[in-house]
Amino acid sequence: MADVFISYHMKSAGELAQQIADALETVGISCWYANRDMIPGQFVKSIMDAINQCKIFLLILNEEANQSKYVFNELSNAYRRFEDGIIILPFKVGDFQVSDNVQFFLTTLHTINGGDSMKTVRTEELTQKVAESLGTSWTPTPNPPQKAKKILAGKPEPPKRKKISLKFRIVTCILIVTAYVLCLGCFYHPTWKVEKEGNLDGEVTLTISGAGEMDYGNGLTRFLLNGRFLDASYPPWYAYSAIVTKAEIHPGVRNIKAYAFYNFSRLETVTIYKGVTSIDYNAFHDCTRLRNVVIPDNVTKIGAGAFWGCKSLTSVGIPDGVTIIGNSAFLGCASLTSIGIPDSVTTIGNSAFSGCTSLTSVEIPAKVTTIGSGAFLGCTSLTSVEIPASVRTIGVSAFSDCTSLTSVGIPDSVTTIQSYAFANCTNLNHVFIPDSVTTIEKYAFIGCERLETVSLPSRFLMGLPNVFPDRVELDCRMKLN
Repeated sequence: MADVFISYHMKSAGELAQQIADALETVGISCWYANRDMIPGQFVKSIMDAINQCKIFLLILNEEANQSKYVFNELSNAYRRFEDGIIILPFKVGDFQVSDNVQFFLTTLHTINGGDSMKTVRTEELTQKVAESLGTSWTPTPNPPQKAKKILAGKPEPPKRKKISLKFRIVTCILIVTAYVLCLGCFYHPTWKVEKEGNLDGEVTLTISGAGEMDYGNGLTRFLLNGRFLDASYPPWYAYSAIVTKAEIHPGVRNIKAYAFYNFSRLETVTIYKGVTSIDYNAFHDCTRLRNVVIPDNVTKIGAGAFWGCKSLTSVGIPDGVTIIGNSAFLGCASLTSIGIPDSVTTIGNSAFSGCTSLTSVEIPAKVTTIGSGAFLGCTSLTSVEIPASVRTIGVSAFSDCTSLTSVGIPDSVTTIQSYAFANCTNLNHVFIPDSVTTIEKYAFIGCERLETVSLPSRFLMGLPNVFPDRVELDCRMKLN
């Protein structure tokens, strides 16, 4: 599970939570926050499991969180683990009086000051404190060295220069800035165009070309995402989201920015040429007619929710350069029948392939060490899975509700099988758990109706309550010296 649970008020501090998570995960500290890491259909359980298993509870305390009953509930549940060693870090942003309910829990804690407003947040002290608490190395960005003043001993002062008028300076600065912006727009940011073929029902192609990274500026629009409204930057071509059927991202474009094609309801085909290195979070979220995507070899990261809700997507090729498949990257891709995960992948995020109900088989690469929570939850057509010898942890609900799964190979590298990992796998009939496993959490195999025998290491001779169905025969192996 994640090292840090981030509690925050979703509407007012969503971007700050993302910023803090990005900063911590850059130095190897895993984070959990809603809605990014939520298991679909298990809202309360997801939060409680994350709080119960995290090492640090980070509270982003702004004025809205101060009055939020949801934030208060999370804080009170975290406080119950105070004697178990959980670290609670309040991060106060804004000038306001902390409510009595919240102050009750914070009386003996050191509150980190994040600034007087959401626009001037300082996170460096917070990042350092979290890293120190977890024993993670962290080096702050050094301040540039100050140039020493030269002492001209015994030399006459240089002649004074003629003063330049303030008006002249202002005009010069305006001209320089204008020229810079014009050059930047012409040469370093992609351009776009929309072309229509035939009649009103004909193909409409969006072409993005030029050089540099997608940059929408600071324009905001309101999206409905996961049942709540989200204000986010939107692309200038968003006005065509209801008519574009095809998109082409030409060479020179370096990234596909977050929400670039969010809810493009008629988009069917996307061609991405070489040059793009990352597909950011929610880039193609809810493109319900998208069927084909060609991802070039340059791409190294597929962000959280990148293809979430693309229920018509039948196949996608992930290139060898990709190392991270983000949380919920392909969640709800119900038509996806197969997926090739390259050997370069080291991380399969939470709910990455959850709800891919047509997925029949999957090969997990040899470099993956953790299968995230809900990674393959609800993949009802998945019949078998081979877990590589690199995996140490099988996450919460990783293969839960895989009702067609008949066998699973658990390698000697696995040490932990978390709660609900194989819950409700109704066709699973036999499980062999290797000697390397030291922890099997509650309800790991609950609801496996056809499970008959489980081969266990001898350390589990006393049984495991609430892990397997009651009628299952437990065969505890005696290890011979």
